[in-house]
Amino acid sequence: MGEELKKPKSFAIPKRFIIIFMASLATAIQYTIRSNLSVTIVAMVNNTQLTNEHSLNDFESLLNNSVTMQPTQVGCPVPEQFLNSSNRNNIKHHYKGPKLPYSESTQGFLLGAFFYGYIMTHVFGGQVSAYFGGKKTIAFSILLSAIFTLATPFSTNFDPIWVIILRTMTGMAQGVMSSSIYVLFANWVPQKERSFSFSFFMLGSYFGSVVTMPLSGYLCESGNFFDIVVGWYLVFYVLGSFALIGLVFWCIFVYETPLEHPTITHEELKKIFIGLDASKEMMETINHKLDNNVKSNFVQSVIKKSKSESARVPWLKLFASKDVWVVAIAKFCVYWSSLLIMAKLPSYLDRMLHLSMAKNSFVNAMVYTALCVSAFIFGYLSDLTIKRQWMSKLASRKLFESIALFGTGTSLILIPLFSCEPDIVCCLMILSSISYAATAGGDNVIMCDLTMKYSGSIYGIANAFASIPGFLAPIFVGFLLNIEESIYHWNVIFITSALIAFFGGFVFLIFASVDPIPNLDNEQSDLENNLYIKPAKDAA
Repeated sequence: MGEELKKPKSFAIPKRFIIIFMASLATAIQYTIRSNLSVTIVAMVNNTQLTNEHSLNDFESLLNNSVTMQPTQVGCPVPEQFLNSSNRNNIKHHYKGPKLPYSESTQGFLLGAFFYGYIMTHVFGGQVSAYFGGKKTIAFSILLSAIFTLATPFSTNFDPIWVIILRTMTGMAQGVMSSSIYVLFANWVPQKERSFSFSFFMLGSYFGSVVTMPLSGYLCESGNFFDIVVGWYLVFYVLGSFALIGLVFWCIFVYETPLEHPTITHEELKKIFIGLDASKEMMETINHKLDNNVKSNFVQSVIKKSKSESARVPWLKLFASKDVWVVAIAKFCVYWSSLLIMAKLPSYLDRMLHLSMAKNSFVNAMVYTALCVSAFIFGYLSDLTIKRQWMSKLASRKLFESIALFGTGTSLILIPLFSCEPDIVCCLMILSSISYAATAGGDNVIMCDLTMKYSGSIYGIANAFASIPGFLAPIFVGFLLNIEESIYHWNVIFITSALIAFFGGFVFLIFASVDPIPNLDNEQSDLENNLYIKPAKDAA
């Protein structure tokens, strides 16, 4: 006799929520490793005390200068607390750990190295995870990322090219992660929960950055492990160890498909498949009494079918789709600003505004805290506007993406007006991050509107293109600051970023679409085939 699937208990947590939470945790791990170098590099190199090529003699005049800074000068006036001669040494922030002679250009290549590798593997992440399974692909990604992170301090003993290679390999390992999560969600997340789920999944990236910024700052200034390992070395060891711990939880709690989960309830299975627009025949299969042997055979057939389908991704049609490139351009433009802030904000606050490492890390943490809260709110509002039919799906996507791109651009273009007002500049940075979070209802979910089955592949294409600023922006900044690190050149950077954001906003507003991409070979039928092979009564 078959065995009825378990009835739900009132206190049981829906299994799809656990999957979403674990996806958020995996993304948090990804971003702790991705962003740790942004803060740590301030403490790693000699030229981050105040300036790259200017000696302290250049700042003697600043210490007694009460006149407003001119754009061509090195930086903003030194804060009053440093005017007392006994506090002048505080300008040279004392960070623990060895100092490395990396030029501004070298720092730009180091900060961008992660994205060299990230782009290499990102496009095909969805296909890789469809073949090997999202759970295994992400687990392997976390494992390699942790190993490379733990090896980073050792690599700094040699030529910087080895650090660049290691960061590039870390990017390659993580390039498959986000697309793999899209593949998992295609099996687990009903359509009406899509925006909320993706915004919660993206919360992990912001939370990872929130944790990394102050923790890295603290370890750089005060980190000490029994006098054996001190300073910025600990950043890599602590975060690498955190990734390994997270890997254990991932392997325990994540399952590839709802049918594979041993304790999922009958009602949740129905809710998931109804939400995925499963066929009547599929629903009859869910309602059938499945014994363990039949269920095992069924899951194996799903995996086999998924692997065969992964080899037939219509890459030419996806690359030729106007809608895919509209999303890619919008993501490129919003990523330029966000990745620039992630990579260079700590250096800007340190060298131009003279904030201590503690305050620097606090501001960075506030930027990502604002992202966390705002992404959750925007994701919920996006679902609500569609569910309540306050506006069409297309209008909702365009509204939230416009908030993201035009809001970010406006915030950045205002910074040059308040260059040497730290409080106002920090508020504008936070406002920029709040605006960016609106992508939770825009480009982050529109890929699933275009096609659910190939959403991971579209995400791979769009995000690979959008990740180009990850290495291009730091190189662009390094080029300008090698000429002269000054408020003037930083203002050029902010204005350029604002104009790029405005361009992306207009492209999305004019050309974006939520209509399914045509001629993808009966996508809906294929989606059901990925979840369903044949009725359980025939599977035996």
